[in-house]
Order: sequence, then C-alpha cells, then structure tokens
Amino acid sequence: MMRIGRIGIEIHRLDSPVPDKLTSERNRGVEQYIHTVTGQMRSKCAQAAIAEELRDHIGCQTAEYMAKGMNEEEAAAQAVEDMGDPVVVGAQLDQVHRPRPAWGMLALILLISLFSTLLWNSAGMRNLMPTVIGLVAMVIVYLLDYSFLAGRGRWLAAAFIALYVLGALYFPITIRGKMLWIGVDRLHVSLEQLAYLYLPLYGAIVYDHRRESYRGVLKCFLWALPMPYLLLRLPDTSDALWIFFSCMVVLSVTVGRGWFQVKGKRVLAALWSTVAVAVSGLIVAIQQPGQKLLMEYQKARIAAYLNGERFNYMQMAAMQLLKGSRLFGESRLENISAGGITYDVATMSNDFAISLLAARCGKAAVAVAVVLLVVLIVTVFQIALRQSNELGAIVGCSVGMVLGIQTFVYLLNNMGWIPYMSGYLPLLSYGGSGAVVSYILLGLVLSVYRYRDIPLAEKEKGIMEIKA
Repeated sequence: MMRIGRIGIEIHRLDSPVPDKLTSERNRGVEQYIHTVTGQMRSKCAQAAIAEELRDHIGCQTAEYMAKGMNEEEAAAQAVEDMGDPVVVGAQLDQVHRPRPAWGMLALILLISLFSTLLWNSAGMRNLMPTVIGLVAMVIVYLLDYSFLAGRGRWLAAAFIALYVLGALYFPITIRGKMLWIGVDRLHVSLEQLAYLYLPLYGAIVYDHRRESYRGVLKCFLWALPMPYLLLRLPDTSDALWIFFSCMVVLSVTVGRGWFQVKGKRVLAALWSTVAVAVSGLIVAIQQPGQKLLMEYQKARIAAYLNGERFNYMQMAAMQLLKGSRLFGESRLENISAGGITYDVATMSNDFAISLLAARCGKAAVAVAVVLLVVLIVTVFQIALRQSNELGAIVGCSVGMVLGIQTFVYLLNNMGWIPYMSGYLPLLSYGGSGAVVSYILLGLVLSVYRYRDIPLAEKEKGIMEIKA
C-alpha cells in the first residue's frame, strides 16, 4: 500500500487487500497502466523503483483533482490519462533507466592488463593466469548489481572479518615470524592484499548509517578499527595504517557532504584529532622495547632510515636500475650489485615492478605505465563523484582510495623516499592475490557505472509508504 498526501489517498497493489469496489476499480486501472509502462523497460532492477514513483505521482495527482471537486474514480482516471501513452512513456523511461557499460574504463583496464602481461613475459615470468582469473572475477562482480550492499554492509563486513580470522587461524603461512599468507595445498592468498576488500564494505556501512546523528558517526568510526587491528596482529603496521587512513577519508567525505545530522566542521576536527592522537600513540608504541607490533628486521629498517641510512640494498638496486635505464628499450642489465649483494633483475617482481619495467622496456614505458594508472584512478573517482546514488558514490570512493594509496606508496618505495616496505602496484605488479583483489574492486566500480541511471527501490516488509 502507498499512502499519499494529507487527505489519505491510498493506492494498493493488485495483490493487496482492497477495502471497497470503487477503490478496486480505480486501483486496477492504475496498476494496469503501471504494468504496461514497466513492461517496456528491459532493466528488471529499475522496474520496481519506477513503479513506485509512478504510484506516487498518480496518487498525488488524484489527490489534487479530488481537492478540486472530482470524485475518486474520475480523479484517478484523469491522473492516469495525464501520464500519457504507457507504451511511449515506458520506451522513454527504458532509454533513460538502463545499464550503460563503461567502455572507456574497460578498454583502459584491458590495455593495462595487456601491458603487464607482456612485461612479465619479457622477464621470463608468466603472469597470464592471475590476470585471466582477475578479469573473470571482475566480469562477475560487474554483472552483479552493486546495490546488494545496501542494508547489508555490517553483516557482510562481520562475515568478511570472521572468514579472515578463521583463515589466519587455521591456514596460516608464516615467513620470518610474520603471517603473510593463508593457503590450502597450492592455493595461497595474501592476507595483506585481501584486507583491502574491506574498504567497499566499510563504504556500505557508512551508507547504512547515513542520516543518523553523532551516534552514527561514532559507529562508523568503530567499524574502521577491526581490520587495522587484525593487520597489526600479523604484524603488518603499514597496511593497517593505510586502511585506517582510507576509512577515515571515506567517513570524512560523507560528513563533509552532509550525510549525517551533525555539525560537519566540528565532527571533522574531532575525527582527525582522534586520528592524529591514535597514530602518534602507535608510533610511540612501536618504539617501545618488547612490543610485538613490528618484527626485529622491521625495527632495524626504520631505525636505519631515521639514522640517515635511507636505502636498503633492494631500494639501492632499484634506484640503480632506474638511473641506468635507457629512454627506450632494454638496458641489458642481467643483475646488479647493491650493498655487496648481487640482485637478479628478474626477481624484482612484486615490490619494484617500476624498476624492472625501466630495465626491460625503458623509462618511456615507465612514464606510460604511471600515466595509465593515474588516468584509471582519476576515472574511478570521477565515476564515484558524479554518481547521483549515494551508495554508488561511496563504494566508488572507497575503491579509488585503495588504488590511489597503493599506487602512491609503491612509487615512493621505488624512489627510496620512504623506508622499504612490501607493496603492490595495481594491475602491474607480478602476483596473483593483488591482481585478483584489484580486478574485483574495479568490477565494483564498473557495476556502479553500469547502474548509475537505474534508481534503487527501498523496500521494507514488501510495503512502501511515502508521505507527501
């Protein structure tokens, strides 16, 4: 049932109880009109929402005509007639509310994927299978309607955290005292990369709490803590900080755009003051003797960086590759020596893909790769910020934060501007887990674009009530 206006005009669906014969006749005519209109629309996702909008509009028009003196039956008939030919209206709505593929972004993704595959093949390392699996995962997510996240963000996030913990407890793979992977037989999944799938789920949580007051903001802040905490326990301090920072940016964007019933500037000031205190406390904590947030080699790495030893041998090797590379073509460096250690160029696959690309293809190829990634990230944010639906906007921003931070940190690492840390360059680094995660995230953005012109119907217990 839909209740319209102050005078209580009610339009019932055909399958709902009808109070009297007159209402039944009127309702049948309205529903027949709506059925004909939505029958012209190819998008099943849009039909329900459009049907409710039509009921709303017809109900309002009926109320206005009755206020002018028409009886109920005449008012309803006139309201339906004012809508126009249902076939024409339906065809027009179908042109507006239909899935629209993001062909430009899809072409860009495929171009970067081909670029990456050719690069690793030239280095004698096969990266085709992770790319194919990632593309298949991207297509599957793309074909799904991203709106399934609406109203389910907390449940999905809780389930994701539970599976993450179970995997770490029962299928851990530990390297140098650090739990980096979970695996069964030959299937290994990076816990570091898997954690980034939490960001779009967090965006859905923020969406679910929108329109709330300070309590809603507090709940969103608390939901930003579980995944960074789990990463700290691996331990993985850097990714914990990046994910926490990304969550705070996503929350700040929604507060700044007025999603919450709060005083935005005060909340933002309090939020980032809390973040500053938390990060400062973490920095102090990791410097204390006996703490377990960092491994001994990680402490030594940071201490060396703070003492002026800016580069470890891997960063030195990467910088030598960049410096010795030609503008075009292969530099023919089979291996290099840094810090007394001979480093094979072909093994610089995960953390120094930029350096390997420079050695194999030239500095011009590095410039092309960086430009392509920057264009891709900008495109993701454009899709998100131009999205009229709030859920699509926040999911897109969450994905953009993941891709942007990973790219930014990776480039800083290759140039030696930060202490060495493992990382992943979206779509370009060698590896399976990072590639599949990146493609899944991009599939979400493609789904957001695909359904950008399709309204989302909000249903509760099968009944929609709109009060004018």
